[in-house]
Amino acid sequence: MEIKILGKESTKRNYLLDIIKAAIFELGFDLKIICIEEEVMFKNYNIKQTPALIINERIIFEGHVPRITEIKNVIKKFMQNN
Repeated sequence: MEIKILGKESTKRNYLLDIIKAAIFELGFDLKIICIEEEVMFKNYNIKQTPALIINERIIFEGHVPRITEIKNVIKKFMQNN
């Protein structure tokens, strides 16, 4: 599974990164997270608001930081489908 966070370094982006790390830890997975700060990449994904969470090249959340339970549910769903 490939997890990407799109967004320039900011409080919201860093908070999203922390929540994703915590969710991965709580689920017992060892997954890599890639942070992308280049605005040209935002356009490649058609992202209008950051931060954005991309899993396996699919936009999951955009423009807000979801609760940890939401992130855990999404990660579990993707892990079950792989």
